[in-house]
Amino acid sequence: MNGHAATTTAENELRLLSGRWGRKCRIVVFVIGYLLFYEGIFYSINSLGREGVASFWYPSAGLTVFGILAFGWVGAVLDVAGNASTLLLETVWQKSSLPMGDFLSEVVLQAATYAVVILPLRRFVIRPAFFVQPAQIWWFLVAAALGTMLATGGELVLLGWLGRTEPDPLRSIISAGLAGHFIGIVALAPALLTGVLPWLQRYFSGGGRPGSNGWLPAERSNASIRRTLEYGVIFGLPLLAFRDLPASLGLSHRPFFMLLLLLPLIWASIDGGIRQASFAVFVLSAALALWLKAEPEQWPFAVEYQLVTILIAVTGLLLGSTMEARNRTGAALQADASRLKQELVATIRNLRSANQELVIKESHLRALVGAAPVGIAQFDEQGRCCYLNAIGRILAACGEERALGRHFLDFVHPDDRDYVEFMWQTNSADQQVNSLEFRLQDSGAWVSVQWVKLMEFDGPPLAGSIVVLTDVTEQRRKDERIWHQAHYDALTELPNRNLFWERLDQVLRRAKRDKQQTALLWIDLDGFKAINDRLGHAAGDELLRRVAVRLGSRMRGSDTVARMGGDEFAVILPDIADRDAAVHVATDLVMRLAEPFGLQSGVGHVSASIGVALHSACTESAETLVKCADMAMYAAKRAGKNRVQVWQPTA
Repeated sequence: MNGHAATTTAENELRLLSGRWGRKCRIVVFVIGYLLFYEGIFYSINSLGREGVASFWYPSAGLTVFGILAFGWVGAVLDVAGNASTLLLETVWQKSSLPMGDFLSEVVLQAATYAVVILPLRRFVIRPAFFVQPAQIWWFLVAAALGTMLATGGELVLLGWLGRTEPDPLRSIISAGLAGHFIGIVALAPALLTGVLPWLQRYFSGGGRPGSNGWLPAERSNASIRRTLEYGVIFGLPLLAFRDLPASLGLSHRPFFMLLLLLPLIWASIDGGIRQASFAVFVLSAALALWLKAEPEQWPFAVEYQLVTILIAVTGLLLGSTMEARNRTGAALQADASRLKQELVATIRNLRSANQELVIKESHLRALVGAAPVGIAQFDEQGRCCYLNAIGRILAACGEERALGRHFLDFVHPDDRDYVEFMWQTNSADQQVNSLEFRLQDSGAWVSVQWVKLMEFDGPPLAGSIVVLTDVTEQRRKDERIWHQAHYDALTELPNRNLFWERLDQVLRRAKRDKQQTALLWIDLDGFKAINDRLGHAAGDELLRRVAVRLGSRMRGSDTVARMGGDEFAVILPDIADRDAAVHVATDLVMRLAEPFGLQSGVGHVSASIGVALHSACTESAETLVKCADMAMYAAKRAGKNRVQVWQPTA
């Protein structure tokens, strides 16, 4: 384990060290290549020059501007080093000595003069992409013009300081020097910035080495080679025409015919943008310099050729920059259109997928709703039925055609309709789940209903409601049966003690509220035990049922007849007129109960002792009222039975 860790650490250190040494090596290779290129340019200028006449162009000025624009003050140092190396080589080759002042002046002059102008304007020219806008070309041309004038002026000052100025050479230096420097800058610097600097950036970042495909992919390199050959052929044809056409016409002054070179330059700019335009300007400038070297009779017109060359170069750079901006904008628009198309296709695909999922979910939902064990209905904003599943139609006892368009209240039993309508209207704007129970009209079934307003997520409610109906008929019957068993006597079907006390409390509260009179009759049968002993318990039960019938037949609908247990009964008379009315009812009951009962096992005779109590005469308490009526009943028994006794407060 430790050995493996040590090996890994050593590998990481070697990789880091090799990265550092690799970068240093790349810098050394670049500096050597820069100096060699500088030497080549210098000697190419000398080979093209002639005694007493300035050269057609100075590509060394273009290399100087390129270095300062690309690398800042480091580029100025490189230019000083290149200039120093050329002067040293020249003095050694010619076996002569150059004064130290002259040497230092010539070494530093060009780099210093261009650095003064280029460095402040560098941020206007150097952008993430070189010369992709015409404004960058204009800033570059301004910097080139200012640098050219300053460099030429510095050269004149240097010559004056050295005492080498003469009238004719001075004019030649001013005209040819300005034009030569400017042509060298506009011909070489853009070509290096757009064609070489991106390779250098990849080279320094470790993306490749000179001569490898690390700078550009293989297909791009091949395409560049093919296009370069095509431009060579295309530029060669106008140059041949430029050389031979004026002579065939008997003309000796040819600068005007140089404008024919605009045709291939325009084509190159439109076809390839700023990179091909800068390459074309460089090729045309070099070709014209070579041609002038080979045509001595044209040397008197060198300045005119330079001016036309400047016009062609500036036109090519501006047109190439414009086309580059248009092409990049078009490419960006095409990329955006392609991206939008892809996004649109993806969105359509997602929408189709989502729509398919919705269709599947809707199909599943319909199947689930259709097979649900409860009724499910949908009603619109006006309460009209839009949908009712199979269970809902069974509960409502109607078909689909009859259900659709039917109002919600038309499904409700008439006895429950007022209550349901009130609840429906009250909760119409409620977004919560609402519940109630009612009977259906056609089937009479009891249903428990939950409904909710249709809503969108985080939005206004939609029109209509969803209603769920659950059949609770059997549960209602069970509940009613249980309630009936808890509140009614199983033998006589009369209210039992529980229901008696509930109704008595209700009657007394209503009597107090409405200031009405209420009477209570407490009834006990006389001779009932003898019936049980003589005829049996079955006869006794039958007699009690007959007594319940006779009592109920005499009472009003608002009265309550209850069996209190054994042979005791109670009658609640709400809203009774007075004491005499209550006594009249009690007396009538005594007479009715005294009549014989025809039983299956024989004739039964009983009588009744009834105690009467009025709540206003004794108390408003139900318990006290019952106690008073019970005491009055016992008083009736003591008085001889089969009679009515009214409880008196003074008794």
